[in-house]
Amino acid sequence: MMKDTPQVRKCILKIATYYVDKMKLKQDRIPDIFFDGIKLPQKKHSIFDSDDHCAQYVYGDIALIHMDLSAHRSVKQLVNSIVHELVHLKNPKLRHGKKFIEIMNSIICECDDK
Repeated sequence: MMKDTPQVRKCILKIATYYVDKMKLKQDRIPDIFFDGIKLPQKKHSIFDSDDHCAQYVYGDIALIHMDLSAHRSVKQLVNSIVHELVHLKNPKLRHGKKFIEIMNSIICECDDK
């Protein structure tokens, strides 16, 4: 279980900023990240609403990523969760599957940048 500390939150924001830049997300798709203490609005157009995941996003007027730190055990898991949600934000019609995983792997794998 990852502890919720100011250092961990700062790390998450740096990770998210790095991947937002790398993925060249449009300005209106850059998410706000929050951790707890906020109840997600119940919207008809919420794309993702599951208690089974470490992070989730709301697709509407603003992009939000909610990080459940208690479900993460490593920085690698944080990176995977953040990139996963950013892929959803960049490609809102793309669902989980082989193509989704290929896109995630191409973004996370630094060797693709050579």
